[in-house]
Amino acid sequence: MPAEAAVRGADVIVTATNALEPILNGAWLKPGAHVNAVGSPRPGWRELDDNAMANTLIVDSREAVLKESGDVILSNAPIYAEIGEIFAGVERRLR
Repeated sequence: MPAEAAVRGADVIVTATNALEPILNGAWLKPGAHVNAVGSPRPGWRELDDNAMANTLIVDSREAVLKESGDVILSNAPIYAEIGEIFAGVERRLR
């Protein structure tokens, strides 16, 4: 099944690949979809295109993703929060 057909209309999408180039296009995502991207852990590798990365970005660790995540590094996407900040109730505002 092509990736587009698998994600169109989905509420939750998980990517866990060793992709070097984006396999998920943000144009395929419905508004409010949650993407959990856990693969391609190298500074030059990507699973998500710039359109997918232009959404609210929550990371496990700012320090780690800014060293390891090609999706974040190459897209220059702003990080909204770390997941621990959300769990701790740290107040954030969407930009």
